[in-house]
This record gives sequence, C-alpha cells and structure tokens, in this order.
Amino acid sequence: MRKQPRQILLGGASTMMLFAFFCTGTAFLSSYGTNPEGLAHSRPTILTLGIIGALVFAVGTIASAILSDRVGRRAVIVASCIVAVPWSLVLFPILDIGTAWSFGLGLSGTLLIVAGIYGPVGAFLPELFATRYRYTGAGMAYNLGALVGGGITPLVAASIIATAGSASIGLLLAGVSLVSLLATFGLPETKGVNLETVAEAEARVPVRS
Repeated sequence: MRKQPRQILLGGASTMMLFAFFCTGTAFLSSYGTNPEGLAHSRPTILTLGIIGALVFAVGTIASAILSDRVGRRAVIVASCIVAVPWSLVLFPILDIGTAWSFGLGLSGTLLIVAGIYGPVGAFLPELFATRYRYTGAGMAYNLGALVGGGITPLVAASIIATAGSASIGLLLAGVSLVSLLATFGLPETKGVNLETVAEAEARVPVRS
C-alpha cells in the first residue's frame, strides 16, 4: 500500500463492473426472474437458462483471454466496459418483455460482458505490481473490486428497485461501468511486459526495512 497504492485503487475500480454484472447476472436475476411480482418464470426455466448462460460465460472467458494475449489486456477490458454502458440501459427493458427467450438473452449477454473482463484480468492485475508484492497487490485490488462491485452494488439495487423500478438498476450498472472504464484508462497496458526482467531489476535494488 505504500509503494503502489494507485495500482491497488485503480485495479480495484477497474474490476468493479465485473463483479457488479456477475452478481446481477447470477443471484439478482435469478430472484427477479422467479419472483411472482416480477417476471414470474418457473424455477426450472430460470435454472436451465442459467446453465446456458454459464456456457456462454465459459466460452467468452476463453475467447477474451486469447484475445488479450493478442491485442492487450487493457484493450479488452476497456472494450468490455464500453459495451457494458449501453447494455446496462437496455438489459431490463429486454428482461421485462417477459418471455423465457428475452430472459435468456439478457442473462447470456450480461455474462458474456463479464467474460470479457474475466479472461484478461487474471493476467492484468498481477502484471501491474512489482515482483516482491505482486500476489498481495493483485489480491487486494481484486477483492476491493469484489467488495464494492459485488457487495455494495447488489444491496443498492435491491433497495431501489421497489421505489424506482427496474430501469434504475440499469442506470446503476451503467454508472459502475463508467467508473471501471475511467479506472482502466488510468492503468498501463501490461501485454508484453517481461516479468523476469522486472524481477532482475528489482533484485539489484536493496530492500529497505
């Protein structure tokens, strides 16, 4: 925290959208889809569509990871955040069509955007930190994003939907996506960084207590 606070804070903010979308696409939408006062789909229908969404997420994660090795981790994350903003605004209008197909489209699209970040983030965050505290720094950034994006965002969504309607959740997700986008712009591209060279350079620097 003394040496690289900027990477911890911006790295955490860059992953907020990942967790906000993931928790919305799994826990929140499952409840929203089966709620008798909401979409009122049957539980087997929601679970089946959840399996399909998980497959989309798996394939998307593999594809985004491969793409990040070619065009850059930061570039793929930025693109995912950009796509997330308009998708946030159309997600609940799509879901509120009320059919199983519209729910499956909304869920799968949400998880596909999550996959766009999930693929490269496993390389992106560790590559931001110096060798001596790479694991700790990446872990702190990742869990900071999880705390805010995956913990606070669903709580806020659950409290505002009853008074402001489902469209308010879309605005909330769009705001989180913009924060993650701006944070990612503040971080460097890490593709092609030679971590062995960095480690050798650090080894020549004396450790100060």
